[in-house]
Amino acid sequence: MQKYNVSFVGYDLVGKTTLLLTYKEKKLPDGTNPFYDSNFTKKYEIENKEFEIEFWDTRIPDYDKLTPLIYIGRDVIAICFAVDNPYSFEKVKDFWIPDIEKHSPKSKRILIATKMDLRNNEKRKYELKEENKELITKEEGIELAMKIKAIKYFECSSLNQKGIETIFNEIPLVCIGKYGEQKQIEKKGCILN
Repeated sequence: MQKYNVSFVGYDLVGKTTLLLTYKEKKLPDGTNPFYDSNFTKKYEIENKEFEIEFWDTRIPDYDKLTPLIYIGRDVIAICFAVDNPYSFEKVKDFWIPDIEKHSPKSKRILIATKMDLRNNEKRKYELKEENKELITKEEGIELAMKIKAIKYFECSSLNQKGIETIFNEIPLVCIGKYGEQKQIEKKGCILN
């Protein structure tokens, strides 16, 4: 059986692990177990072809020494940022893309904005305003996805479970090449909530 590998990368606390666990467990993790196994394998069938996808979280404390483990044999790299963390957004182009180009240039890329529910959170908006920062908009996410040549751009919220099923329904199509190689995202219809 054909097997594909997908790694989820991004700055600490953007919600990668929560996203994976919410999909895997079909509920938001309660945070009481620090040893959750967020890696998992899922079987898919598309056009009468069965295959598996291994989903890999990158909760790695010593990143620099373990970088190759994140990228070796990965078919797709899912780069995550949190809409309420402008630093994580900047890190996509300043750190993750150069790192991917160095270690896994042939991997397909998707961009995932997490925590989209915080766009409606007045307290978080106020906190960012106090720091002279703003929430990342959908339009900024689309623009970044185009710049980094992501095949797809997604937005999701683990808290209210919006967009998660879409992400994990679309990743298999990215793996098998239904969307081509690193094509530019069109502005219409690329945000999947």
